[in-house]
Amino acid sequence: MNTLPFVVAQLLALATGSFAVGWAFRGLPARWLGVVTYGYVAGLVLGAASLYLCGVAGLGIRFWSAAAVQIVLAVALGLLNRYATRRDRDAGPKDVRLPAHGVALLAIVLLLALLIVRAISVGIDAVTLPLYPWDAWQQWGTKARVWFETHELRPFVSPAEWLAESARGVAVYTDANPAYPPLLPLLQVWTLGYSTAWNDAVTGVTWLGLFCAFGAGVAWQVYRVLPYWPYALGTAYLALSLPFLDAHVALAGYGDFPLSVLYCFAFMSAIAFQRFDRAGDAAMALAFVAMLPFFKRPGIAWALTLLPFAAVVLPSARRPLVLRLLVIAATGVVSVLMVFRVSHAAMPTVVESLWSVVLNLFAWENWHLLWYIALLTLATRWRRASWRSLEASAATLMLGGLFLAWAFWGTELYSSIANVTTLNRALLPFACIVCYFIALSMAPAIERLAQGARADETRREEAPVQSHVDVAP
Repeated sequence: MNTLPFVVAQLLALATGSFAVGWAFRGLPARWLGVVTYGYVAGLVLGAASLYLCGVAGLGIRFWSAAAVQIVLAVALGLLNRYATRRDRDAGPKDVRLPAHGVALLAIVLLLALLIVRAISVGIDAVTLPLYPWDAWQQWGTKARVWFETHELRPFVSPAEWLAESARGVAVYTDANPAYPPLLPLLQVWTLGYSTAWNDAVTGVTWLGLFCAFGAGVAWQVYRVLPYWPYALGTAYLALSLPFLDAHVALAGYGDFPLSVLYCFAFMSAIAFQRFDRAGDAAMALAFVAMLPFFKRPGIAWALTLLPFAAVVLPSARRPLVLRLLVIAATGVVSVLMVFRVSHAAMPTVVESLWSVVLNLFAWENWHLLWYIALLTLATRWRRASWRSLEASAATLMLGGLFLAWAFWGTELYSSIANVTTLNRALLPFACIVCYFIALSMAPAIERLAQGARADETRREEAPVQSHVDVAP
């Protein structure tokens, strides 16, 4: 098998995306890591979007024409980013470090080894298994295969329309969700590069790349807050070791993991904008938020959960009130919808769905100890003064929880929650941002530990050296 077409597609996504976002990270610590991680994800989206633009313009779903469009888009976005972020000041790391030797160095080596082993073990499945998961081949893989083989954006319609149009000899197609957004199937097409043969397994290369970019992006954003690599890598491992996340990478083709990566990157950039007041972070947050609706329809709701960060532009005295009113209003609306739906539902099924949520979060192995850690963090940190800087992100988490509650018990999904066909997939974007939020909440405690360790080290260095001389009697 010739792997060059697939390698070219990945490298082109990395190069164009890195140029498009690179100026947003000027002056930041470990800037190269932010450019590579955000750039790779942005480059993949640009590649899929370029295929779509070529298809709409009548140029066909072809790699090289899309690559030319992608390069033009990347140059334009890069120049726009350069202009928009020209006033960003350098933002080097704070002078808070634990010594990077001894136990800390050993922790870095072990964590890197664990992350590499994790990526290899998950990646073997991702790049060798065919398009296996249910939704992957019934609503996304169908479009990808048709568009790749025909080199056209052939329309997908409902089964009834397909019957009617086919009877008239019109070439249309149908699948389980014909109205789904097009970027995810086009992402699979982009992964194949300029290859002329369809290959199910190769599409998993992109899911593996997103897996690595997600872990590196989380580590880099944590490092910006607290420049201590063992802590940053530990947070990355917390996120990448979630069993359900690994399953969605190994069984590539679902849209939930790409959506989760985009959502988490937007969330982390929004928090960085609030903390560092940099136009580059705002640009990244807005860019990744704008991508969400084009991957899955729930992306619209997830994008709306980031509304609390709009309050950052308000005076600090008014901000808490606005955020609380927003959460209270959303709680009221969701509660009314849930009461209406539950009152008209079969109560045994509703109870089963509630019990299913409890089992999946706290008893089964889908999430390891994530939700226990989240509850422990909430119980120990919620009264801390440092939470003042996390109000917008906490409000986003509350809105995300409300959205999930509405989806679980305010719609017909409560039956699929009971039989565990939708529950964990819906939780995946939320779980990703919870991992980062836990790291932010605990960062002040780690910072105090760092300061204490540095103070002890300084005292040892400044202590006078006493010499003992034996005096003969």
